[in-house]
Amino acid sequence: MSEDTTTIIPRQLAPSSHVAPLARPVVLTILYHPDVRRIGDEAWLSAASPSHPFPISRKSPAFCQPYESSGRALEIPLISRRPFTITVSDRDGIVITTTGSGTEVQLVGEAGAEAIEGSCQLTEEALDRGIQLVLGRRVVLLVHRRAPRERVPVLKDSMVGASEQLDMLRAQVATAAMSRAPVLIRGETGVGKELVARALHDAGERAEGPFVAVNLATLTPTLAASELFGHVRGAFSGARRDSDGYFARANGGTLFLDEIGECKPEIQAMLLRAIETGEIHPVGASKPRSLDVRLLAATDADLETMVSSGNFRAPLYYRVASHEICVPPLRRRKDDAARLLVHFIRLELEALGQRAKLDEQTAEHPWLPATLVTTLCRYTWPGNVRQLRNVARYLAGLPGPLSLRDERLRSLLGYAHVEPSAPARGQRDARKSTTAKSKKRAPRRVSDHELEVLLEQLDYRIRPAAEALGVSRPTLAAMIDRHPRLRRARHLTREEIESAQEHTPRRELWRRFRVSEHSLKVRMRQLGMFE
Repeated sequence: MSEDTTTIIPRQLAPSSHVAPLARPVVLTILYHPDVRRIGDEAWLSAASPSHPFPISRKSPAFCQPYESSGRALEIPLISRRPFTITVSDRDGIVITTTGSGTEVQLVGEAGAEAIEGSCQLTEEALDRGIQLVLGRRVVLLVHRRAPRERVPVLKDSMVGASEQLDMLRAQVATAAMSRAPVLIRGETGVGKELVARALHDAGERAEGPFVAVNLATLTPTLAASELFGHVRGAFSGARRDSDGYFARANGGTLFLDEIGECKPEIQAMLLRAIETGEIHPVGASKPRSLDVRLLAATDADLETMVSSGNFRAPLYYRVASHEICVPPLRRRKDDAARLLVHFIRLELEALGQRAKLDEQTAEHPWLPATLVTTLCRYTWPGNVRQLRNVARYLAGLPGPLSLRDERLRSLLGYAHVEPSAPARGQRDARKSTTAKSKKRAPRRVSDHELEVLLEQLDYRIRPAAEALGVSRPTLAAMIDRHPRLRRARHLTREEIESAQEHTPRRELWRRFRVSEHSLKVRMRQLGMFE
């Protein structure tokens, strides 16, 4: 960020001046409101004192859109004017107290929504993951931590959301757009890597030039030269006229090489030569052609492992990965799931001419009910934003009221990926000991994807993950060693860490390497990288 960035916290909720500048405030984000236009509104809890109870009622606090300083209270009749409170402290974690309030407050957990009677204490870890509260069976709030909001560059992009992770992504895009260097966009399937590529193009000096995308996984070696570099008339049977390839069509603009990790070895050689020389040789042409193209590439593959195994050319990797941008998975954007859901449903309803289904629903008879949104916001979305878009498309075609009892919807989701919520301390501790035995799994029955999701949910900490699987820590370590996309911090080299630090903030390095924050710090101390 530039030196003149400004922290944006609604004035009436801004923390006092003695709060540490790097503290991560607690934020309330509306995941559901009968007026769906309110979904995504935020209220920042005051940090005037470490254990100050924060009151929540029908009349306060004011919730506003991100980057705005004025907003409205919840104003729902089933939410009492007598507040319940949320207290956050370093010693006790988070305590929700409903004594004296007329509002029914439910904590969303593994078995559904459970009413809070008196008070409920949850861990700081649960707060970091996000806690869902249902108020008066009408409003759903996500209680979570996030960094103080900074002004991010205004970009012309189609990315929807206002989460901390998306703010960071937009800042990275703005920085990379100032350069002409190739950019490698990394992320799981369905996270929106092409949207990031288009944002890079639109924010750069080539915005008026063409943006051309090619899926390298679909190219065959026999036709790749013609499709990438073009051909002249008569170059081969059926070539009745000159034809520009993807590179020529992108001249003066941007060429987006999608799925570069699926690129065949023969095609890798073609790309490497074109990138190194800045020239292409159309099939059948007598001389090469110079071009001015900025290259963007994207993959969900582990290119480093592919380079080590000889399945991806090291020179090509270093050419396309001079700058990297990692797109976060949807399960890390907890507060964006509801924003995206409503956005996509509205787009689909508008296409069907049925927008009134959503915008004119009533609190008593909603077309989109709170219970459904609550479940969808706890889902881990293995297919990310693309899968969410497909679910929204299906929901828009239903008459309503929508329900999880719909068999097609259940098949689109699958409850194996619904994230369990952290139990409260005290009354729920005994439940954990009785369920741990039932979760014991044979290592061979844990899929690679399931292990990845579990470790990310637990911040790559070995002990909690081993307990969740019912295996020993050495067994889990062996499972990680066998995994094609995971590794342990002890295997990281100084060169890898220093290279990653050039493009990744230190606080996010552990996520980049998919290891726990503590284990990465230990490894960096071993390598003498801490002062």
